[in-house]
Amino acid sequence: MRGIYAVFSLTLVLGCNIVLGNEKGELLEDDQSSTHGSACAKGFADCNGDPRDGCEARLSEASHCGACDVRCGAANAVCAAVGDDRFACLNGCPDKALAICNLQCVDPMTNVANCGECNHACPTTQNGEALCYQGKCRVACATGYHACGARCVGPSDATACGDSCTACPSGPHSSAACDKGTCGIACSAGFANCDGDMQNGCETSVFEDAKHCGGCGRPCGNSTRCVGGLCLPWGGMTPNGD
Repeated sequence: MRGIYAVFSLTLVLGCNIVLGNEKGELLEDDQSSTHGSACAKGFADCNGDPRDGCEARLSEASHCGACDVRCGAANAVCAAVGDDRFACLNGCPDKALAICNLQCVDPMTNVANCGECNHACPTTQNGEALCYQGKCRVACATGYHACGARCVGPSDATACGDSCTACPSGPHSSAACDKGTCGIACSAGFANCDGDMQNGCETSVFEDAKHCGGCGRPCGNSTRCVGGLCLPWGGMTPNGD
């Protein structure tokens, strides 16, 4: 299984720049000056000669079968694998390729562009890589992310929290939160979850509640009231000095 991270291919020619590319050899970055091409991964080629789109041609397709501009047709209409990352025009597919999709031999059990059937492409996702496993689309997530359906989500995603992909609840004066796979809530300014119940949100106004003045469990005395989170005497000063 390929990793989801980009694989960098380096091309260094005397007087030229180092070119960085992904697993197809596509350019990822340069200094906007002249480059001298990039090394293509096996099974790909730069058939249009344009370094901006890297190695855009798949050598497993009938339009570039095994090499640029080698087109399959007539008696040998199918592009099939004949070795490790090598392809040639044949009149049929090998045993392991169970389907012909767009004149290409594919294994629908593993082919992400034709997963389960021709032209059923597995969707791409952020922070992960699409896979085809036993004819069903799957996703392999980057380190630090976990799969929730076809998505790869982070450990603080409140819409899919933890391995169970729980949608975290929220209530009044709060927003849903996820911390290291556990649901919680984030309170709005001036409010707190003093009863510990996420379903009713942050129910306590710590600016006004005399039992929780300035924070949970901080009661004011009998002769004081809670004003702006401070316990002040009845009829006495306010936080503004009025």
